[in-house]
Amino acid sequence: MADYKLNPHSHPRASEHKDEILKQIEIITESGCWIWMGNNIRGGYGRFLFQGILYAAHRFSYEAFRGPIPKSLSLDHLCRVRCCVNPWHLDPVTHEENIRRGESGKYLSDRTHCPKGHPYDAENTSIKRTGARRCMACERAYCERKRREEGAQVRATHCQKGHRFTPDNTRMFTHVGRTQRLCIACAKAREARYRIARRHILSDIAS
Repeated sequence: MADYKLNPHSHPRASEHKDEILKQIEIITESGCWIWMGNNIRGGYGRFLFQGILYAAHRFSYEAFRGPIPKSLSLDHLCRVRCCVNPWHLDPVTHEENIRRGESGKYLSDRTHCPKGHPYDAENTSIKRTGARRCMACERAYCERKRREEGAQVRATHCQKGHRFTPDNTRMFTHVGRTQRLCIACAKAREARYRIARRHILSDIAS
């Protein structure tokens, strides 16, 4: 199959093309799964090329047989078989809930320590809005590291290219709530390179 990009949007008339789905499935009697016999993408999910557009097969099947998927929701495979396109094995849920129900969510929720080895206990754990856990020891270490980096930047007397931070060669600016120094010599050099590149591009277009 050609390298088509998977379309995340719905087909406006999916319900009119149920037969196109049924032609490419094998029904497993014991489980009720509709196994997608067409092409699969990495991870095991089916992909469905229809009218020159590539769709996720399970999403197209759900829309064909059950109706539109709410924009803010994704489909969870209740049967845990990724190549199944049985629309009654699919449950519209939030992305966070889909992760929590899945194997990766179960694996993460079973962890007792963060990747750095700090315990996920009541004192060292905060909960993000997504429901994920945050290690407070790692958070404090990250903030301390950022403060040291910012302090080192303020104390530096030269930019990375070796230009001295003098009053005439320094411009202060704020980015993401942080005040930083800009080397004017470096900024002028970047502007000169941009002008040269632009002239070359315009010259190539004109010729």
